[in-house]
Amino acid sequence: MKTHRPLRLALLLLLPQLWPGPSAPARAEDEPAEASPDAPGDRTDFAAWFEGRLPSPRAEELLAAVDGALERLESELAGLGQDPRDREAVQRQLALLVEEDQAVRGALVLAVDAELLPPELNWLADELGDRALALDRRTSRRLRALLMVHDWFTISAFGPEADKQGLWLLARAGSDPELQRLALERLERLAFRGETSISHYAALHDAVSVAGERPQRYGTQGRCVGPGAWEPWPLEEPAAEVDTRRARVMLGPLAETCALLSRSCP
Repeated sequence: MKTHRPLRLALLLLLPQLWPGPSAPARAEDEPAEASPDAPGDRTDFAAWFEGRLPSPRAEELLAAVDGALERLESELAGLGQDPRDREAVQRQLALLVEEDQAVRGALVLAVDAELLPPELNWLADELGDRALALDRRTSRRLRALLMVHDWFTISAFGPEADKQGLWLLARAGSDPELQRLALERLERLAFRGETSISHYAALHDAVSVAGERPQRYGTQGRCVGPGAWEPWPLEEPAAEVDTRRARVMLGPLAETCALLSRSCP
């Protein structure tokens, strides 16, 4: 099975805080002391265990809940009909697609809360990673079919919730960069006419740029570079004009965002 490093790494970074490792069992006074945990062999064994994969009843129960949710949601999607011009059906389809996405990705959070051991967590992350990749491709195909009929799920025609859900799903369409490019071209026209959330459009524009290893326009995407220090990924030139660009999409100065997000950097 393939290793889905982005999914696993996000979880493994949390493990030293959530689960410090196995504690030594109680030992009678006359028992010989076990080898030091600093011995090379012990370190190798622990690393192999930490990086291993092991299904367990708890992990399988979480995965079964995800599969059950996906089956239920797919059944409801199949019952909506096939007419993409039915606006109520389109609104419901977008809501169900977001619910599917949250069912898969939300399970990772539940797994951490359940305090699974590293091998259990690794196994579950790989299984969920397979499902997330398949779901993203399936969702991209559905989104493309809808956008062949509709320019976008505009606020005036479909409401703000459908617009937000469409943007959410478009951000997951990394397997179809051509779809993202086409949709962003449309959204750029619509954003300044009030037909899509302009700030959400800006964040999506940056996310797609960063994923494509290109400089971002608005500085909404970044990372922690140290304790209490958040920085944006590289900016489009002229970088000095980023606050002017941000103001056009209803975002405050970048320095304020950096200060706010830096508080969450451990």
